[in-house]
Amino acid sequence: MSINPLGNIKAENDHIMLDAAFYDTQEYNSLIEDSAHRIVIGRRGTGKSALFYRLQKHWGHEKKSNIIILSPGETYIIGIRFFINCFGDNPSYLRAACKILWEYAILNEIIINLVQEYKIKSETLLNDLNSFRSNWVKGGSNIASRLYFLLQNKLNIKEPAEVKIANLTRTLEISRVRNLVADSFKFSRYKYRIISDRLDEGYEPDDRGVAIISGLLSALDIVTSSIESVSSVTFLRDNIFRAVQRCDPDYSRNIEGDILRIHWDEYHLFNMICNRIRKSFKISREQNLVTWNKVTAKGVTGKEGFRKCLRQTLYRPRDLLVLLNNAFNSALSHKRNEIVDEDIELSAKDISCSRLDDLKKEYKSVLPGLEEIIKIFSGGSPKFIVLEANKLMQSLFDLDDVNSLARQTLAIMQSPSEVLRMLFSIGFIGILNKDSSCYVYCHDGKEPDVSIDEKANILIHPCYWIALNLHNVDLEEEIRDEIHDEYDIEVCSETPEIRSKKIGQLISELSLIDEGKEHASMFEDWCLKAIRIIFAKGIVNVELHPNKNLTQRRDVVGRNTGETNAWRRILNDFKVRQVIFEIKNYSKDLSGDEYRQMLSYLTNGYGKLGFIVKRGSDETLRKGKELRWAKEIYDKHDKRIVVKLTDSFIVRCLSKLRNPQKHDAPDKQLSSLLDNYQRRYLS
Repeated sequence: MSINPLGNIKAENDHIMLDAAFYDTQEYNSLIEDSAHRIVIGRRGTGKSALFYRLQKHWGHEKKSNIIILSPGETYIIGIRFFINCFGDNPSYLRAACKILWEYAILNEIIINLVQEYKIKSETLLNDLNSFRSNWVKGGSNIASRLYFLLQNKLNIKEPAEVKIANLTRTLEISRVRNLVADSFKFSRYKYRIISDRLDEGYEPDDRGVAIISGLLSALDIVTSSIESVSSVTFLRDNIFRAVQRCDPDYSRNIEGDILRIHWDEYHLFNMICNRIRKSFKISREQNLVTWNKVTAKGVTGKEGFRKCLRQTLYRPRDLLVLLNNAFNSALSHKRNEIVDEDIELSAKDISCSRLDDLKKEYKSVLPGLEEIIKIFSGGSPKFIVLEANKLMQSLFDLDDVNSLARQTLAIMQSPSEVLRMLFSIGFIGILNKDSSCYVYCHDGKEPDVSIDEKANILIHPCYWIALNLHNVDLEEEIRDEIHDEYDIEVCSETPEIRSKKIGQLISELSLIDEGKEHASMFEDWCLKAIRIIFAKGIVNVELHPNKNLTQRRDVVGRNTGETNAWRRILNDFKVRQVIFEIKNYSKDLSGDEYRQMLSYLTNGYGKLGFIVKRGSDETLRKGKELRWAKEIYDKHDKRIVVKLTDSFIVRCLSKLRNPQKHDAPDKQLSSLLDNYQRRYLS
């Protein structure tokens, strides 16, 4: 049975350990001092939830102190985003509206507590407070639901964005609420502590998402600076903070001076772990090194043994706790009381393999063939320059026996550099930011907004190194500490759009190609790209003019693998190993010349079936010439079939492939078309 002897870093699962063995960090001591407005920044697993819990508990024991928890929740934040859309696309408009809305919401949350104070003796003041309170609490149980209810009832979505923003302060009577709260605090003897947490729930990395967060931070700054008895602490994930830092022009004026970044180093991590070991194993108060040595053996003892454990982490508490908890479980299964090197190595391997499996599972539906693409990095170095990584990826493009799903994804991405961009977008690789000298990782599912030139340095995320059997590169401590990532793997809504965008770009290119000889080569190139994508599961090594020096020059040829139902049928029934696509950049009906040309190609490995691709909206055979020529070739030339395809047929197949779940749609379309030929046209 698996246990967690050292507890969990997440506060909701670890109250007992946090109460008994909480490590008072410098950041915690700084927060409990009476600062007006603090913004705590940290990556996942650095202990934000633990700090949140301990702050609540510390201030909860203070006399005459009210705590207001702002934890919006995903559901209503998504709803609020709908109304934020009504303020237009201009980021400054969005921030202005969000700042007003959050200030109003925060002031009303304060009012809920103020009306319970018996010291407010003014009857008029109390009546006004109760009036605002009763209207505000109608919206639900938390700040986000109440704000959503307010927007439903107060916002006129038909007004222009500028008018809505201008009317917002008047509609909400924001000046009156400010004055009412300020007057009430003249009678109050309480301090108000506002703690904001879980702001990542419902967050999207776009202008609206950034505006919602930066608006809240600005509103808290306004409230805490104008009311002496109110202070606030906001916990933010590193990626959200960086988005605000990058996009909010008021960052340096309103936010920068209030930042507190959670920092862990070897000394503090050792102290934290030893605190938990003493509590969990009931060890009397001993020096940290003595405590550590009582539960370790062989190469894990001493400071160097602890450093060996740290090298398997990214210097954050959650990494270390998971590693050691698993190691203690391993020791327990072998009936040992101490953890040894083998336990640490097994734990590190399990964690790394688990994270890599999570990555593959999470992105399996939106990036088919990802497992095959990642495998190309196995057994090598985790550090590359982009040029080296492109060469390695090109070797995957050149292989014929690549998994069919991976082949389709590669065909959509079209180039090694685009595949690297995709791997960056899901957090598999990071890019060295020269300005900050740290590797930046992305889990937003978006294409990177940092430069990826051929000389850029990239690093596979350290959590996958052991699973991929990569040569260990011991990162300098400061670089480990400055890996900017989100640690947990999440699929975000924009990830599938990378695939959809690439396909959409290819579809739109067709509209730029006019019919006729002048653009014939452009249409051939377009068909080559499209055929590689839609038939990636069935044919490989697709080339343009593979025999261009011969008299009979075939336009596009690929090798039939017989992997799918349609292509297996073509291989078995028509003996087609090399598949021919003749490309015609015109929409007029096919004539006898085109059919005779194709017939001359259908020998030896080219079998008894070939395709002619032309412009047009309908791939059905025209009565008269097209149908007559197709039947004549079939009847008189040993049942050979010439299949007409159109650019519209190809576009339909591409469109279906926007959804990764429909990766076999072109095969079904092709099977249906072959049925039509054999049942209707040629029977």
